[in-house]
Amino acid sequence: MSGGRATYFMMKAPVVSLELVPAHRTEITDVMPLLAGRSNGVLASYQKLLFCSLHTTAGFLDPDMATRMEHRRESVEAVIQSAKRLFPSGAPYWHDRMALRKELSLEQKLREPHNADSHLVYISLGLGSAVEYENNPDLPVYFVDLDGVNAGFKRQRRTLVVGYNTTECVSEHVVVVEMPDKPVVSVNVGDIGLGADLNLKALIAQHNIRRGAVVLTLEDDEEHAGLTVNEFEPLLIENDLAGVLDNPLHYMKKEAVSIVRDPRSLPKRAKKYLMQDLIQIINEVIATVGRRTSILNHVIERLERSVPYLERVIEYVATTSASRWMGLNRSVSLLIYGDDPQSAGNLVLGTYQSPILVQWRKSSGTARKLRVRLMRFD
Repeated sequence: MSGGRATYFMMKAPVVSLELVPAHRTEITDVMPLLAGRSNGVLASYQKLLFCSLHTTAGFLDPDMATRMEHRRESVEAVIQSAKRLFPSGAPYWHDRMALRKELSLEQKLREPHNADSHLVYISLGLGSAVEYENNPDLPVYFVDLDGVNAGFKRQRRTLVVGYNTTECVSEHVVVVEMPDKPVVSVNVGDIGLGADLNLKALIAQHNIRRGAVVLTLEDDEEHAGLTVNEFEPLLIENDLAGVLDNPLHYMKKEAVSIVRDPRSLPKRAKKYLMQDLIQIINEVIATVGRRTSILNHVIERLERSVPYLERVIEYVATTSASRWMGLNRSVSLLIYGDDPQSAGNLVLGTYQSPILVQWRKSSGTARKLRVRLMRFD
């Protein structure tokens, strides 16, 4: 899962722009040695670093998650492999059915990667597009690329690293996001939640923020929902992601899908092997991550309702703390940056990146509340 190379640095304190070329489809890169060895120490004097990925299938490990895994590469590899078993490459994902992708030209359909599995792994593991770490050269900061090489084509990945010492909240608002009337749904809050109620560009200019972040956080009383930054492509979001939320085993294996449809459809020995496989997957992720907020925290309830045979599996692992085992975050950050010292910066988002609010169970009302904080870096 390693072996790529850093090919380009742009340095203009306090920011480093790094381009990575992966050698494998899944690749884990500790970017701290690259910064220390090739950036001439332009970030060494800063206490904090914000790492920003401009991609939807490659991002940074949440720092709390990294701490729980004791910053060990083998733990990161283990949790990625477990997630990949839930979302295997080559499964019949809607996102990868190019004939249905109306937004793509014929030429684009021929080039577009079949990578729905990478999007789902990214979302389910709570990888971040902009994450803050203490500037500690002795601890790794892992950039996780889930789709670096696809059909023989090597992607170029761009990462920005911004240094700062302090953060100041200069503006704070609560935004109400209206939700469609269905239990499993995702909303592009960049399109309808923030733009309608809050003009971020005007606020950034008003406070003249050159370096900073917009932090979106679900209010404390919002349950069964989470946030991610990813591609808001209808087939991916409305079919693939919704299908997984409705049935976590949706794409795992043909055997698992058969059991979900009919628990009596497999012989006893096959059911036993599948049960052992599920126990291993769930325990691997619980032991490695132990997250509290989860895109799949309804797995226990769903499997108990849909697959009576697997109740013993659920009883084996479903304690209150263990039932939340892969996760969206309750908060995401969007980088603000600008090179011109005379003007405010702009939101930094990759071509396909959008902040997305995901719910897997309806709230008590018709809307969800997001707290929006505007942060200045100094």
